[in-house]
Amino acid sequence: SGQWEQGAWFTHWHDEKFGLNGELPIIQMLRDLPSRVRANGPVPPEWAQRKDLDPGLEEWDYRFKYLGPGIRLERAATDGPHWEVIAGYWQDKDEVHPQHPMPPGYIMVKVLDASGDPIPDARVEIERPGEREPVTDTIMTKGAVDHFQGNYRMSATLGTYTVRVTHKDLPSDQIRNVGLGGEEPDSSFDPTSFLFVFRLTGVSEKPSPVETKPVAKPETKPAAKTPSERPPVVNQAEKLGVKIGDMPPSPACAVVRIDHYVPGQGMAPNMLYVDVLNPAGERAFGAVVLVKDSAGQTLRVPIEKPLAEPGGNMPMWPHNTYTITGVEVQGKPVAAQRVSGLRAAIPGRGGGHSFHVTLQLPAV
Repeated sequence: SGQWEQGAWFTHWHDEKFGLNGELPIIQMLRDLPSRVRANGPVPPEWAQRKDLDPGLEEWDYRFKYLGPGIRLERAATDGPHWEVIAGYWQDKDEVHPQHPMPPGYIMVKVLDASGDPIPDARVEIERPGEREPVTDTIMTKGAVDHFQGNYRMSATLGTYTVRVTHKDLPSDQIRNVGLGGEEPDSSFDPTSFLFVFRLTGVSEKPSPVETKPVAKPETKPAAKTPSERPPVVNQAEKLGVKIGDMPPSPACAVVRIDHYVPGQGMAPNMLYVDVLNPAGERAFGAVVLVKDSAGQTLRVPIEKPLAEPGGNMPMWPHNTYTITGVEVQGKPVAAQRVSGLRAAIPGRGGGHSFHVTLQLPAV
């Protein structure tokens, strides 16, 4: 009867007959399983292959297809020289990527040449919807201090941004539907981050030079480089009135580059960022950059920030103009090229401008 069948659920009626103790044997078998499942043997090579990777991709985060409408890669329709996406990484809001840590809420872009070497000052476009037509923001990749990466701070959700490289006006692969947010429905504005790596491809190989037997030459000591032989200085702000002064008598600190940012390019507005490098190109922690304002007051900006950020920074007031006048190292002044015309509000260009000035100490 129905009453007899129910009795088996809450009595020990069958324990003696079947050798049970109030539960089926499978329950104890499940308890005996290890808490962590581990492989007990070699994995076939085909199991370790990423079958979702397109040809040409070295890495592509498998979660991209679950983010919003899906992060979509569009290849350039050309076999000639173009910028090819070779890797894409994603960092969730509570993660720190083990190989490529990223600041939260940013698109990071790295551009490589055909040999795989990073390219500083490569032009990258970030496209987003506008009121009537798409709006394009331009960022530039940076130098070794910033791991040769350009950055763009996101303010909109997944499905908003398209990323491409326009350096040297060559065609480029495009990555669509980038933006803030994660996989969960309530994560629309989570400060997630992306890193995309582009590489120049489709370049025809140069013919190998004819092998010749080297002729021994007497060893000569190379002459010291004169100021005119130094690599050219990158000044993205020259057209905005930011000038670099003449090189003082040696030894002196030289300006390496000046980067310019407008609101929306990933740097805070109205800021002067500075860096000081040692002769080997590494950050000179503890150095101090001396900045003079329009009133003649000298401001001191120490180089103390972590490597993921510019070495030091100070706010620029809109109606003031600033000049970098020198550097101090261990309390001792070091002459430096002057950088003048630094200001947050530029006539005809509006306000919110920021600059990043990098100087390098002389070899002793």
